[in-house]
Amino acid sequence: MMVIDGCFILEYFYRATNPEESNLGNMTFVQFTVFDLVLLENQIPFLFLQHIFDCTISKFDQTASLINTIHPVLEHVNPFAEHKLKTSSNTTHHHILGLLHECFQYENATSSEFPKSRVPSALELGRAGVNFKRAQHAEWPLMMKVKSRRLPCFSCSWGKPTLTMPVLWINDFTELVLRNLIAYEHFLID
Repeated sequence: MMVIDGCFILEYFYRATNPEESNLGNMTFVQFTVFDLVLLENQIPFLFLQHIFDCTISKFDQTASLINTIHPVLEHVNPFAEHKLKTSSNTTHHHILGLLHECFQYENATSSEFPKSRVPSALELGRAGVNFKRAQHAEWPLMMKVKSRRLPCFSCSWGKPTLTMPVLWINDFTELVLRNLIAYEHFLID
């Protein structure tokens, strides 16, 4: 069963990224299928997909790689549509959901100063006087910054701080993608 599923997944990704070879037809099929492929319960080990890829697609298309075949299709599930997903050169993913998860990771990540603190909601921050602004040209899709106004002669800030953050595009499948990414993170912790 895994061989049949793996062959379907690879054929789907190859045809979706090579329109001249494609006869997938209905774009609704293409969009719904990619959301189904990021469900945690539908994951096939990446090493297994790589082995099938090496035995099939790479035999007739030597320039193709599994990551480059999958990555453009994952853009359809990106809830931060203003930012392209980071391309991964790492091939040690657990599965396709792991590849998507890595696309949102930041290379120079630092741990939070408040790892166990409660994060206030946007409504609470707004009531406390925080302004919100759309992040422009962020180097990482999930980058958030707090800017406060300071006078050069004073060490304390004045005025309301501004929180710049990315725009999250909500559609019917946003919850599905985010829930599965969270479930994958719990899988990594355990």
